[in-house]
Amino acid sequence: MASKNNSRGNPMELINDFFQSKHHQSLMHNIDQIFQPNQKIIPIDISENRSFFIITATLAGIPKENINLELMGDQLIININHKNNPYEKRKVDLPSYVTPNGMKARHRDGILQIKFPKIKGESIEIN
Repeated sequence: MASKNNSRGNPMELINDFFQSKHHQSLMHNIDQIFQPNQKIIPIDISENRSFFIITATLAGIPKENINLELMGDQLIININHKNNPYEKRKVDLPSYVTPNGMKARHRDGILQIKFPKIKGESIEIN
C-alpha cells in the first residue's frame, strides 16, 4: 500500500505553519489594526425638512470649544481638538441644493446640530 505522505507535508500542517510564522502573524496584526482603529467615527444623523438640511452629531463629553467645523467645497468637516479625543475627523458631503449662507450650528448636552438652508428654486411662468 502506498503512503499518502508527500514531500510537502500534511495540508493542515502547512496551513497552521503559514498562520503561525512571525511574518504572517505580523501581517495579520496589521490587517486587524486597519479594521479595528483606535479612534471612533463621529456618529451622525442626517435629516431634512422643508427649509433645512440637518446634520446631528453625538459628541458626549466634548465641549463646544473643542469642536471645529470647516467647509471645504461641498463638504462639511467636523474635527475634535482635544487631547483625549476618541474620534477621528468626519467628512460629510453636502447636497447641491443647500447653501452655507445662513448656516447655523448649535451644541447642547453633547449634541451638535448643524443646519444648512435649502436653496429656494425660482418659479417659472408658463405662457
